[in-house]
Parts: sequence; C-alpha cells; structure tokens
Amino acid sequence: MTTNPDNDINTVKHNSIYPSTAQSFGIAGIALLMMLAFSPILYYAKFFMNEELSFLFYYVASMGTTFLIVNSMKKNNPGNKPFDFEPGNYKITFAIIITFIALQFGIISPLISLIPMPDFMKEIFMEMAGRNGIISFISIVIAAPIFEELIFRGIMLDGLLKRYNPTKAILISSFLFGFVHLNPWQFISAFAIGILAGWVYYKTKKLWYAILIHMVNNGLAFLTMALTDPSEYPDTPLIESYGGLSIFLLVTLSSIIIVVAGVYFLRKLFVIEESSFKTESESSIEESI
Repeated sequence: MTTNPDNDINTVKHNSIYPSTAQSFGIAGIALLMMLAFSPILYYAKFFMNEELSFLFYYVASMGTTFLIVNSMKKNNPGNKPFDFEPGNYKITFAIIITFIALQFGIISPLISLIPMPDFMKEIFMEMAGRNGIISFISIVIAAPIFEELIFRGIMLDGLLKRYNPTKAILISSFLFGFVHLNPWQFISAFAIGILAGWVYYKTKKLWYAILIHMVNNGLAFLTMALTDPSEYPDTPLIESYGGLSIFLLVTLSSIIIVVAGVYFLRKLFVIEESSFKTESESSIEESI
C-alpha cells in the first residue's frame, strides 16, 4: 500500500491552521482572562477620569491585548492574508442593514424578553443605560465592533472555515462570541450577530460587513438606552414598548418576512458578486499573459 506525499503535506498544513475548535475556546478564554486582568482600570481610573472614559481605556486595553495575542498566533497560518476592510457593494451593505434591523426588532428582542432578569442584572443594565455620552458611543458603537469582529470573525472564524465545513465553523464562533458576554440576554443577541456576520463573512471574506452588522446592533442598543429613562430600563415590558399587542404582532410578522426576503436577496447578490469577481480575475490573468 502506498501513500500520497502531497496528501500528507496538505493534511499537515490543514491541521496547522489556527485556530482549531479547542484553540477557539482558548481564544474565548484569553478574552475573558484579559477582561479580568485589566478590570482594575475600571476602579483606579475613575480617580483620574470619568466612568465613560475609564471604561473606554479598559475596553481597548483588554480587547486590544486579546487581539494582539491571538493575531500573533494567526500570523503562522499557511496562506495567511491581511484583513479585508474594503466597504464592498453598496447593495449588499443596504440589504445587510435592513435585514439585521428586522432581525433585531422582530426576532432577537422578543426572544430576549422571554428570559426573566434578576434584580442585580437589571441594576447592571440600568447603569449601562446611564452611560450615553460621546465617549460611550465610541466604546460601544465603534471600538467594540472593530475589536470583537477582528477577533471572532477575522481570526477565529477565518481559521475555522479553513478547517471545517461552514456550518460548524459559524456555529462554533457564534457560540463562543455569545459565551464571552457571560449572560443569557446578551448571548442571544451576540449569537444572532455571529450567525449573520459569520454567514456574510463566509460568502464575501470582507470583515467590513461583519463590523457593520455589529455596529448596527450596538448602535440600536445605544440609541435605545439614550432614549430610555435609566430608572425604567429594562423594566418596560416588550409589548408595551412596542405600543400594544397588535403592533407587536405586526412588527414581528413583518420583520420575519423582511429577514427571509433579505437573506434571499443577499444570496442572489453574493452569487452576482462572486461571478463578477471571477470574471475580473480571468480578465486580469489574460491581460498579464
């Protein structure tokens, strides 16, 4: 019986791609460890600056360090490529925004509302709702999407897609992204972000789309907190916040329809963009010859 040396080489290259499933759990562990390690910033920095600025420093320090650690490991990947931040197709961008807004209001929020929230968690969310200044906007809507998408889509999912089938890779990265938020309410939202952002990243390999989805989610959350009285957040029943049961049902049904239509439209756009990319690549090769 003979073996093919090329197959053995390919197997070695495949197994050396970072991260594996176990290494992905390690990335989540590093993120949690860095959040714990830099937590004193939240206490001591308040003596020199306000709470919003101290949180920004804490977040950048913890997630920035996490990114530097895991990115140094990614650099050893075979065929490693730089992150793609190019904005891409405006039609895809618009479809992503509409689809995710519908997903958030019609599916994610109702699911989150089904989970009872203890008083201590309500106090935490009320405290977060009180931070609605420009510094908090930078932390929540700009810094968080960039750092977290670099880690969970740009590094973790990118590597997993090279080792496993797309469904397994997206589910692993989405689960771990939800897990590091350490509470079931944010887990649901983060898991949904991971599924949509992961699918879009798999189809386009553009990190910008994943960051955009995350920005839209965090922007909606920030806007909700800014427009809600902290003493009432998150005690207001979901149906009441929607304006009644009939409006709630109408919004939910409409949102589901929009999400389904959005996914269908995005699939068609991905096919068109892939065909266009192949045509451009073939043209470039012909010109070089």
